[in-house]
Amino acid sequence: MELAAVVEELTRPGATFELKDWRDGERSGKCWKNGPQSLNDIFAATRAHGDQPFLVCGRDAVSYSAFRAACEHMASQLASLGVGKGDVVALSVGHEPEWIVTLFAAARLGAITAPINTASDKDEFALLLRMSRAAVLVCDERTLAKGADALAESTVRHVLVARSQSPSNSSSLPPVLSLEETLGAVSTWSGLSSETDAAASRAAVDPDDPALILFTSGTTGRPKAVLLSHRCCAYSVFHAAYRNTRAALLAGKQPAPPQREALLLALPLFHAAGCRDALLPLMVRGGLVVTMPFWSPARACALIEDNQITILAMIPSIAEQFLRQPGFEQVKASVRQIICGGAPPSAELPRLIAGHGAIPGQNWGMTETGGAVVGHVGPEYLSAPHSCGLPAPVLSLRVVSPSGAVLGPGEVGELQVSGPQVMKGYWGDEALTAEHMADGWLRTGDLATIDASGYCSIVDRAKDMIIMAGENIYCSEIERALLAHPKIGDAAVIGAPHEGVGERPLAIIVVKDGMTPPSEMDVRIFVAGHLAPGKIPASILYRSSALPRNAMGKLEKARLRQEVLAAR
Repeated sequence: MELAAVVEELTRPGATFELKDWRDGERSGKCWKNGPQSLNDIFAATRAHGDQPFLVCGRDAVSYSAFRAACEHMASQLASLGVGKGDVVALSVGHEPEWIVTLFAAARLGAITAPINTASDKDEFALLLRMSRAAVLVCDERTLAKGADALAESTVRHVLVARSQSPSNSSSLPPVLSLEETLGAVSTWSGLSSETDAAASRAAVDPDDPALILFTSGTTGRPKAVLLSHRCCAYSVFHAAYRNTRAALLAGKQPAPPQREALLLALPLFHAAGCRDALLPLMVRGGLVVTMPFWSPARACALIEDNQITILAMIPSIAEQFLRQPGFEQVKASVRQIICGGAPPSAELPRLIAGHGAIPGQNWGMTETGGAVVGHVGPEYLSAPHSCGLPAPVLSLRVVSPSGAVLGPGEVGELQVSGPQVMKGYWGDEALTAEHMADGWLRTGDLATIDASGYCSIVDRAKDMIIMAGENIYCSEIERALLAHPKIGDAAVIGAPHEGVGERPLAIIVVKDGMTPPSEMDVRIFVAGHLAPGKIPASILYRSSALPRNAMGKLEKARLRQEVLAAR
């Protein structure tokens, strides 16, 4: 079937992916008529899975029924502390069952969850907690210790500490309680009653009510607090289902019948790619989710073998390294699909995945879209590895020039997106929201092209673009050429000031372990086969340590630029 016919068939009246009109204040567009519309709908869907296994987090294993019971008890605890609709619950716990329980318990009350990276240093934690305006903090003991000063100056009224029977309570802190006293150890959750006295306090939730505050990674500056709706969170379920169904029909196949699914979640839960894109669709389908608190190839292989993992959700750079490990070859038999997101993948990655007998998948999104909104899998991805795919039909894309004119197919401009998956705004910052959104369209800051069929290709971040003598040079294009060199393990390109032409490309490269560094001339000759002459790096720096990357594998260009240019 042709693409237009496939889209029409999938979204026609009466079809699973039927569309209807949507409006939220001044914003309007299309939304899914069917499927979950809120986190509470996802929670309700898990009842169909009974006592099936749900989570494996280290030594803890949790069934769906135990998870639901723990959520109800947690919701009662939060309600007893005065948490209600619209209140914020800050969450700083690692890859533990309590993280997921807190998210859904807060949603049961109509409250908003604000996850904070447990690896944040003292200053960043204080900043994010202050930005969240949280009424309650759910955290571990390590976070409590480093955040004592921040709590004293925050809006937090109560602290719940996970995995602690008797947390310390300083007079300078809000009251500190043990979460375990309410829920008990994870191993006892199956004995909890799913009915609680506080059931009457559960709030009615509209799909466009706020549900989640996610903090941007801050790779180009100060983090921003992104407010996402229930509808945005829930639509990850249909985004994944629609993407997979579209790919099957385009390949001339019928969608595969449901099979046992087990996901190895090697993405952080505090990021949209982890909590929304990977976790939520598996919950609706009754799959098993196996979390990893930190990345270890040997540990990943053991988890794949022990749990017969069928889906890997990974950062592209980690996926590429992992698939080349001898250990993966020995345990890969159960793996059917490998989905990458959170950072740009190389053009070689989908072929590498397919070569291992798995279906490759890629998603594009950003914190402000709640995660993935564009994507493709299987042959669709393999046929266009430089593209990030098609948008879900509930999302509109356009490419805009600096003057605001909408550009045509193949023209490079800033990518803008509109629809119910776009953020409600930046929490507590109307001026910043107005700066990044207008008439329902979000300015992504990504430079992109959209072809005649609607496939989107990200060219670069607008802030990463180099302007040399009036010519636009895209750092990501040069980085891809450098990474194709057999001796280069990692690379970054920034603009170095130059009096004559404004800026010239400066490459920072990390050589693969055990290899002799290539000469600058060798590097330039190699990339000359991939790039126009003006794009060949004018300077090349060799770096012995790893390039600075955040938890999602994104290059921290602002930090790198400061380090490199300050030393020149």
